[in-house]
Amino acid sequence: MLFKGTVKTYTFLVAMNVSVAMIAISTSILITHAVAPEEYGKYNLYLSLISLAVMIFIAWPNAALLRFARENWSQKIISEKPWLPG
Repeated sequence: MLFKGTVKTYTFLVAMNVSVAMIAISTSILITHAVAPEEYGKYNLYLSLISLAVMIFIAWPNAALLRFARENWSQKIISEKPWLPG
């Protein structure tokens, strides 16, 4: 039973990742045809800066939170529902 649910969830995640990749490729093709090379360079620079900011301010704290929350939860330091008092 557990295996069947895991396969279904994994299949859904793979399908969503593929669809996001297809949308990204399509968007990149459309943008390169719609704008001038100088404007595309500015767009690429802004996209790079935003990606860097996301990596620094969101990805690293999320990774730390997942790591330490998992350790604390496995040691039963935090409850299963930490947002509830007591």
